[in-house]
Amino acid sequence: SAPQHRSFNPMQLPSSNVALSAAAAAPALWPQPYTPFGLVPAPRQHLNVSQRRAAARCAGVEGRKLTLVQGPPGTGKTVTAIETICTWLRLRRGPVLATAFSNVGVDNLAEGLMALGVNVVRMGANERGLECGFDLKFDLEVATYQEKTNFIRSCDVVCATCIGVGMPLLNPP
Repeated sequence: SAPQHRSFNPMQLPSSNVALSAAAAAPALWPQPYTPFGLVPAPRQHLNVSQRRAAARCAGVEGRKLTLVQGPPGTGKTVTAIETICTWLRLRRGPVLATAFSNVGVDNLAEGLMALGVNVVRMGANERGLECGFDLKFDLEVATYQEKTNFIRSCDVVCATCIGVGMPLLNPP
């Protein structure tokens, strides 16, 4: 007989018997309260109902450990991600590593967080010349490795691409 092909339907809820990964089944990620170094903005009031609900789910307010936010361009995914990160900081869950696949996505996250006054650094290619770009914080040729890692550790949010997360500065020995 021919193999059965199941199509993926993103609107379908997962069945209750889905096996969880060890990470998803692990205890809370933030055992110790985190004290942010910088400003933690108040909740944004202009989010629509869907964005508020997604941000609450992503932030773990509803007890979820994993939430996927997807949608076409212009539907508020970045706004939702920024609110989620700010919610984590309000709940004293940090520091936060915010990542996106593309440089544009990371720039949008960093720029949105910076506009709210969040203590953020944008690692990697800073093509837009964002003030929060790591490359603008140091004379990269002169600063020591320790100075650079200490600076990164003093940031509440570090933004990098998925590939950039593997850079040595973000994975100290």
